[in-house]
This record gives sequence, structure tokens and C-alpha cells, in this order.
Amino acid sequence: MDWARWVPEFRLLEAPRIAASPVIILLAFAGLALTAGGDQGITTLLGGAPPLTEPVTPPVAAPWEGAPLGGDLDEGGFGIQFVPAASAAFAPLQPAYAAATDLLSLRSVEAVFRGAVRLLWALIVWGFFGTVICRCAAVRFALGATGSPTAAVRLAGRTWVSALGGPLLPATGLGVLALGLILLGWAGDIPAAGPWLVAVLWGAALLAGLAAVALLVLAAVGWPLMLACLAVEGSDAFDAFSRAFSYVLGRPLRLALHVAIGVVIAAVAVSAVHLATTAAAQLAAGFAAVGMGQEDLTATGVTGAEGASTAAAVGSFWTALWKALPAAFAAGLFWTLTTVSYFLLRYADDAVETDEIWQPKDGPPADDGEVPRVGVAASDVPTIERPHQPTI
Repeated sequence: MDWARWVPEFRLLEAPRIAASPVIILLAFAGLALTAGGDQGITTLLGGAPPLTEPVTPPVAAPWEGAPLGGDLDEGGFGIQFVPAASAAFAPLQPAYAAATDLLSLRSVEAVFRGAVRLLWALIVWGFFGTVICRCAAVRFALGATGSPTAAVRLAGRTWVSALGGPLLPATGLGVLALGLILLGWAGDIPAAGPWLVAVLWGAALLAGLAAVALLVLAAVGWPLMLACLAVEGSDAFDAFSRAFSYVLGRPLRLALHVAIGVVIAAVAVSAVHLATTAAAQLAAGFAAVGMGQEDLTATGVTGAEGASTAAAVGSFWTALWKALPAAFAAGLFWTLTTVSYFLLRYADDAVETDEIWQPKDGPPADDGEVPRVGVAASDVPTIERPHQPTI
């Protein structure tokens, strides 16, 4: 029985296999590294470095910092924690969440400006890398082909402005509501009549606050679907915004089911990758220590311990990259699950088959991973086969 035909959500199980592509892992690592580096730089330059004069949301950690999923390499740990493993799959959302927390704190003008810059940087980085990853995942899911990373990069470059414009649409509505509430607060300073005006209109102010919360939730949930729409449909910001909000509002239970299934898949898959990478590092270190001794091996930095030599710096570099592998896989899995969820929501809402994906009409050939046909094979001229008469 074709279970995926009767229960389309079974196709979410294909996400870990697609996300294990080296191309997707490399793209996710680049997105994580750029986001973390930019976020830490912005936080430091705009007053977030200690000593702090005011509370600030901590900058996003780099993917190779720490071991949030279990035991560290230099501790010999193999512990698996499913909750951190599942939360690691939401790494692309963490910079935007930290920046939005800083922005909406409204502690000072400096905090608001810093939060806005941090949020813009996160949207710029993931607007590009998220679209590229979604495109690579979409080609693999819909066509079953490897696809062309170059074609995905071209699509992301063409839709980069739309990737930024999609979140700005709900942000504009949020700004209008915020401006109205600010004006109401200013009106409250009017002598005698001001307090009465605020008291009478406070019911409307509460409704505006509720609408602002709804816009924030819809923007947070719909933003990944917007990038998936750009990657699958090759459309613009307005189409991505309308489709994402239509699926979020029209299919909330199905979307919640996708999120629940995705969390379980991410917990198991990311934990498996973390266990495999930790075991590989421990086995490599164990066998190498037999030959050169544990103390000399530790001095090379390959076990995660710090050293002063150049060899230790090189060894620490490879260990840091190896530590980042589960985080990069988790980030790629997030965008892959988002893409598969978009296909399933589109099928449920618009009855569009999951093998339909936008392809460019002109320019380079379709990025289906196959060798393009040329000559007679690529033309409409029928091939005439002549019988062969053997001769003696």
C-alpha cells in the first residue's frame, strides 16, 4: 500500500535523507557561521559587549561553540539529549528571535536600533541561504534528482529582495499599530483631557496589542514558508506572503501536525548524527592514542583541548568543524522540513501535486541533475531507423 498517497505526512520522513546532502550541510554551515559572526559583531559594536550598561539579549553562538546535544569530545561523552537535539533544528530562527527580543524590549533607542540591525542581518543571511537550501531540497523532493547548486544560487540571488520583502509586509502592519499606540501615549500628556482620552480608548489599544501579537506569531511561523514558496514557485514577495499566510490561517491544524512530526524527526535524526560524529571522534582519538600516547595526542588539539603550538591550532580547527557538523545538519534539516511541509500544505490547500516545481523557461536547462540533450535528440525531428542487412 502506498501510505504516502493516503497519508501525505509520511513524506516528511524523507527530510533527513535529503538534508544529509553534503551541499545542504555546507550551505547550512555557511549560514550559521555568517549569522553568528555578524550577530556577535553587531552586538559588540553597538553596545552589547561587557561591561553592559543595560540588559541585552546574548549574541548567537557559533555552530562550533560548545556541545549542546550531549557529551563533549574531550570528555568522552556519548550522552544524547533529545530536547536540545530537537531545538537545534530551529537554529535558523534563533538569531531572529534574539534580535526581535532585543528590538521589542523598548529599553532605549540604542537597544531598539541594535535589535533592528541584528534582525535585518539575520533576515539577509537566511533570506539567501535559506532559499538556496529550500531550492536544493525541493528539487530532490519533487523530482528525485540531485539538482544544480548553481541554479539554486541563481534563483536565490534573483529572489533575494523578495525574501526580504516578505517579512517586511507584516512588519509594516506592526509598525502602524505601534505608531498608533505611541500617538495615544503622547495624547495622554494633554492636560485634563489626556487621561480621559487614554481611558476611553484603552479598549481599542488592547485590541491593537492583540493584533500586534497575532502579526508577530504569523510572521514567525510564516517566514520560513515564504522562503520555501520562493524556492518552489520562483515567485515574488506578495505571492510568498499570500501563500504562507493562507496556509497558516487556512490549515493551522495540519501545520501544527507538521511541526509536531518535524520536532520528533529532528530529535531522532540530529541525535543520531551527534552520536555518530562523537563516536567517530572518540574512535579516531582512541586508535591514534595507542600509537602516540594520550598526552601527546591531547597536545595536538584534536581532542578539543587548547594548546599553544601551531599543530594544536590546526587540530583544534578540524575538531571545531567536526563539532559543527550536527548543528549544520540540524539547520539544513529545518529548511528541508519546511520545504516538504510547504509541498504538503500546497497539495492540501490547492490540490497541486508534490512533483510540480517551477523551472526557468529560458536560460540554462532545468536543474534536474540530468545531462541536457543536444543535436537530433534535443530536436523535434523524428529519428528514422533503417534496417541493417548483414553482408558476408
